[in-house]
Amino acid sequence: MTTVNPFTTDSVLKAGKILFKCPTCPNTVSVTLQQIDPIIGVNVICSGCKNISHVPGGYKAEPKPPGIRITGSVRVPIAKFSDWYFEHPVISSLIKSGQSDLLHDHGLWAFCGVCYHQFPATVLCSFSIAWSAAQRGAGGYMFFANTPDSAKDMDALRSGHCSHCKHNNLIVIATEIPDYVRNVITRSKNKMTLF
Repeated sequence: MTTVNPFTTDSVLKAGKILFKCPTCPNTVSVTLQQIDPIIGVNVICSGCKNISHVPGGYKAEPKPPGIRITGSVRVPIAKFSDWYFEHPVISSLIKSGQSDLLHDHGLWAFCGVCYHQFPATVLCSFSIAWSAAQRGAGGYMFFANTPDSAKDMDALRSGHCSHCKHNNLIVIATEIPDYVRNVITRSKNKMTLF
């Protein structure tokens, strides 16, 4: 089932824009430097195939960083998302190293395949665990939603559809988490534990 996210390292900086070939179609995608957060980066939609790509924030670190990895999205049915999640090499590596909680903050994005509603990463990770447990007959996974919207998203995913338009496919990105992002996440979590 594993479909690894496609990526491209070919990109050009021209007139304040980054231009790159869409990882999933022949179109060229552009994003202005102003749109790119220096840490988080930005997700952009291809005007051709409507898939989403992640441009990392490290692009702003140098005028022309070599081989920047722009990660494309893949389409995954909600009913297969848990399998995809646990089989994805980036995610399984983080799980094996005990760092899967990093995905709550960066590296995992999913959008409805029709209305582009974005599902929070915390909901996606919890949904994967709950779905996997249910498939093995080990029910009883409790999800404690932080907001009414995340509770609505979890209920919809468990029912196999988008919470906004009832579509049953996701557009998903999973990226490696760069060291500069890891450092920011770790610092912010350490600050939280001091209080």
